[in-house]
Amino acid sequence: RKKLPIVCGGTGLYIDALIAGRDFSQGGQETLLRSRLEEAWQREGAAAMMERLARVDPESAEKLHLNDKKRILRALEVFEQTGETISEHNRKTKELPPRYDAVILGLNTDPRQILYDRINNRVDQMLKMGLVEEARALYEQGVLEGTAAQAIGYKEMLGFLKGECSLAQAADLLRQKSRNYAKRQLTWFGKDPRVHWIVYNSSHNFTQVFQSATKIATECGVR
Repeated sequence: RKKLPIVCGGTGLYIDALIAGRDFSQGGQETLLRSRLEEAWQREGAAAMMERLARVDPESAEKLHLNDKKRILRALEVFEQTGETISEHNRKTKELPPRYDAVILGLNTDPRQILYDRINNRVDQMLKMGLVEEARALYEQGVLEGTAAQAIGYKEMLGFLKGECSLAQAADLLRQKSRNYAKRQLTWFGKDPRVHWIVYNSSHNFTQVFQSATKIATECGVR
């Protein structure tokens, strides 16, 4: 549409893939091949499937843990579909020039405690707005399984709903996991030289942050 897109989010791998415009190998949870591989995993066990992967893609097998079922099956699926290892596929896609010329803005706080306090307050708000009730409804519907059950927020509430901990303990764990995730995000983006950082403290307000972002974007040629 010839419009300027603005993407807001903190998951580094997704942002990298979007900007690079990388091609993803076909496949996924719903393919017949994946179903056959799932059945083989149940029938033969993790060690046998890892051995199968090591024969066709030793590079991936060496990097993966024996219990990493998802990635082991994905690597086998890619090889059987394409005849190319997932390691080689990833290498080729990384060598391609990025599809989009993007300006990346990163937002951080100084001191770090400002960020952690905001995360803690956000968890309190999520609880007030019905996180427990939402998790309970999804759990009773049988939706919170597999990957969904591992999502930060749901995983901690599931512990409470299953009687494994108190609500206070679940909330404290959610705060901790959220802070840990934020730290990993900052570490990921901190290594990226493309990121223009905007650091704010308690004396800054939204207007100042917005002005800084606008200035950087303008200097980078965004109109």
